[in-house]
Amino acid sequence: MKNRPLCSICLCFCLMIWIGTALGGERFIKELRPSAAELSFKEDEEILLKGRVYQKADKEKYQVLYLKDNSIDNHQRSLRESRLLIYDEGKYDVSIGDTLVIRGNIGFFEEARNPGNFDSRRYYQKQDIHANVWAESIEKTGGSPRTSAEKMKDSLYRFRQRWKGKLCKVLGEKDGNTLAAMLLGEKGEMDGEIKELYQACGIGHVLAKKCTVRKVCG
Repeated sequence: MKNRPLCSICLCFCLMIWIGTALGGERFIKELRPSAAELSFKEDEEILLKGRVYQKADKEKYQVLYLKDNSIDNHQRSLRESRLLIYDEGKYDVSIGDTLVIRGNIGFFEEARNPGNFDSRRYYQKQDIHANVWAESIEKTGGSPRTSAEKMKDSLYRFRQRWKGKLCKVLGEKDGNTLAAMLLGEKGEMDGEIKELYQACGIGHVLAKKCTVRKVCG
């Protein structure tokens, strides 16, 4: 270290960042601070919101809609929320780039209960998502026209879903969903035991990651 002053400086800098984040990360990282929704609403409170879809994910019993630029109204209150996660059991036909009006019950993510457990609250905070909503009703509404990037992203999503359906039809649900995870990054309906087996064997990287244009339209 004596002959490498730059290395020592870098180590000290990294240590300072780690200490600052551990002791008060919300002071330095905007995404870790409580959002307007966390400060204003209680768990399972009914809300009315308006937002724009920037990403979708399909699950077995519901679809997940990622909304940005949200405005929330409840009891004559109106506030802004950067991003929200919407659970839609009706699998309403929406496209990436659509502006939606949604009524539902708001919820918040849980912290890890034991050391080493998955911390869903911190995971979504890093994506600037602080709350989720189980939708009771969804309605498309007028908004700015979809951009070319949003149209392309929606086309890629529908392309993956079509091929996932073909794979499941030919190979069956279990093998089809496994291959869809490898080739298309569609891991939502992959068998949980198989997913854990891949991770335990250290080959979880075989499961492809989705290609998105999040930097463009997210």
